[in-house]
Amino acid sequence: MRSNRTRVNPTLQILICILGVGGLSGPLVAGEGLEGSPQDAKGRQTVTGRVFADKNASGVFDEGDCPLESVRVSNGRDVVLTDANGRYVLGIDGEAEVFVIKPRDYQVPRNNENLPQFYYLHRPNGSAATRFAGVAPTGPLPASVDFPLTPAKEPDEFSVVVFGDPQPRNIEEIDYAIQDVVEELVAEGIHKTAAFGISLGDIAFDDLNSFEPLNAAIAQIGLPWINVLGNHDSNYDAPHVSQSFETFQRMYGPSYYAFDYGPAHFVVLNTVTWHEGEERRHYLGGLHEDQRSFIANNLAHVSRDTLVVFLMHIPFVDSTRWNDGELEAFYRIIEDRPYTLSFAAHTHSHKHWFLDETNGWRGSRPHHHIIHGTICGAWWSGPPDEYGVPPTMMADGTPNGYGILTIKGNTYRHRYKVFRRPADFQMHIQVSETPSADGDEPQAVFANIFNAWPDADVKMRVGREGTWWPMERTLQTDPVFVAYRARSDRVAERPWRDPPQPGTCRHLWTAQLPEGLTAGVQLLEIQASNPDGQVFRGIRVIRVPRSGEVSVTVSDG
Repeated sequence: MRSNRTRVNPTLQILICILGVGGLSGPLVAGEGLEGSPQDAKGRQTVTGRVFADKNASGVFDEGDCPLESVRVSNGRDVVLTDANGRYVLGIDGEAEVFVIKPRDYQVPRNNENLPQFYYLHRPNGSAATRFAGVAPTGPLPASVDFPLTPAKEPDEFSVVVFGDPQPRNIEEIDYAIQDVVEELVAEGIHKTAAFGISLGDIAFDDLNSFEPLNAAIAQIGLPWINVLGNHDSNYDAPHVSQSFETFQRMYGPSYYAFDYGPAHFVVLNTVTWHEGEERRHYLGGLHEDQRSFIANNLAHVSRDTLVVFLMHIPFVDSTRWNDGELEAFYRIIEDRPYTLSFAAHTHSHKHWFLDETNGWRGSRPHHHIIHGTICGAWWSGPPDEYGVPPTMMADGTPNGYGILTIKGNTYRHRYKVFRRPADFQMHIQVSETPSADGDEPQAVFANIFNAWPDADVKMRVGREGTWWPMERTLQTDPVFVAYRARSDRVAERPWRDPPQPGTCRHLWTAQLPEGLTAGVQLLEIQASNPDGQVFRGIRVIRVPRSGEVSVTVSDG
């Protein structure tokens, strides 16, 4: 097995180039020094080119630039390594996407919207006509498809911003994203602390014209931005389901690919598969054979000690049904690797899953699969606040927000940040009814702890020196969301999108208030500890009435 750890150090490659050992100057002539022919052994047309260190950022291989050896290049199925002259040869069948797999300590060019440019789309005749523009005709293959890279040192520890579905349906909702999302991250200076950002699909909500204005807005954050394909990012009127992603590809490139950053390896997946139905097209989760082959061929060059992070839209579990056998086939490829993590979105809820044999996973340790909360929450729903932005709480009671994934070596930590709230705002607390000093009927306490793992240790106490009582995880609707939805329903005229119906919350804990509470104002405190060491704290201030009192005030802490 060849590991990406064995490639030549970028500093050494540049030094070799400066010294003139192995460096070439002048434009690349197609076929120069290349083995092979216009057809490969399988009778396919071949594409050739060079990967090089672009010292002057000209985008072309010229005087002083250095060819890069052992860099991976792919056609979406096969993965080849560049030779000592930085060259590769790949076979393609008709239309194709050819892309470089960015190695550590290099960056690819970005356009004006901070979108990585690491690919060539081969569409000789262009995309079939649809409502939204696809890829323009590219004509015959160029003599050389080259990939310039710029040396850029990447640390062993870094952070990544994670967005679930942005999913605006129009300019008004893009403006919500600007006010709720973009402005906060710009103000925080996230571009100084994070390496790049990721949107986990459903960039659009069917209107693919929203890609460009949303890209322009997110570009203000100042980070390179990775965009995963979602089902709502599709060309519904494409002549054939195989052409469903042409507009997405025109904007963002291949629907699946991979790259290194620092000590980690990232694999972007396309888990959306469209099918022709008798009445209409429908989608399922899936990973078709070419994509699975790409994953296997690519990971053959990635050390087993490397953390591999998979990014997708449709989750592995608790969501849209998958094509028969395809998820299990994917598991067989990756489950023997000791360090893996995956992110999805799609469900407009926030959940941590640890996949095991009950989910079809056969690995020696459970696989951590995070179904991420979304920045649009529940599709930008609910009565707008004083700034005109809807609260858009998700059906499991999770407020809209974003994630920060921090990677160090092959370890990681993920935290969830609610928009326009302090970083330590990590739970909703609700007491079912008024607590009584008589203690006749103990009252239930509910804590919706947004980023808690299923096996988190959760406890509560009343009073600053009170006894800690354990809380138990329960699968039910969140009382805070139920009350929020009910308040919205009481408004006769609602010129906003209604919140969704309450859904099951997978991060809700409950316990009974202890009996015999002292009458008066009391502090209710809850603490949750994740197995990864994260600790979340929340409080509510409750007033326990004296016997016979009617009025009660319960306030947020």
